[in-house]
Formats: sequence, structure tokens, C-alpha cells
Amino acid sequence: MSYLLLKSLHVLAVMAFVSGLVMQAHVLRMYRSLPLPSMPDERRLFSRTRHWDRLVTVPALALTWTCGLAAALHAGWFASGWLKAKLAVVIVLSMLHGMQAGELRRLADAGTAEGAARGWPPALLYVLL
Repeated sequence: MSYLLLKSLHVLAVMAFVSGLVMQAHVLRMYRSLPLPSMPDERRLFSRTRHWDRLVTVPALALTWTCGLAAALHAGWFASGWLKAKLAVVIVLSMLHGMQAGELRRLADAGTAEGAARGWPPALLYVLL
């Protein structure tokens, strides 16, 4: 596979992943401003957000990692300091996705986020991105 094709797929996957991550952050931020317990319409929003996550965000995350690592291997960038810094940020974003997806799952299933991580405000997510 050519480097340009890998890079193009990587950029498209990153855009899809970031859009899903930002959507999760905003849905969770909205939830935190609502009175408890969640109403059926709100739980439906959480379920639909989870469905989008499974259908688009998770495959985009996998494609981002696969194409990014393949492009770095193809170009021989693993010794570069900038790649190590970028990988650290990408690992944090991947962990954030997992935390948010878990909180959404708990909200959709139970309608309450007892014991759930409070998450990051979307502004911090924008700084990382």
C-alpha cells in the first residue's frame, strides 16, 4: 500500500474518530446538566450515541491506529521524538474514548451514572486535539 494512500486513510479515520469523541463529550456534558434520573428520551439519546460509537467511532479508532502505525513503519519514523509525543497524546485520547464509552453505556443501561467517571470538559478535549 502506498504511503499517500495510508496517510489519506489515516487522516479520514482521525476525522471520524475525533467527531465521535467530541460528540460523546458534548452528550455527556449535556447529561451532567440534567436532573436525575434520566428520562426515556434522554436514555434513547445515550443509546443512539453508543450505536454511533460502535458503528463509526470504534472502527475509525482502529483504522487510525492501523494506518498511522503502518505509515510510521513505512517512513521509518519510530526513532523520531515527535512521533513518541504524538503517540502519547493518541494513547490519552484512546483512553478518554474508553472512559466516555463506558459512562455512556452505564447511562444507557441504567439511566444513572453512579460511580461513573466525571469525564473531561470538552474544552480540555479540544486542547488535546
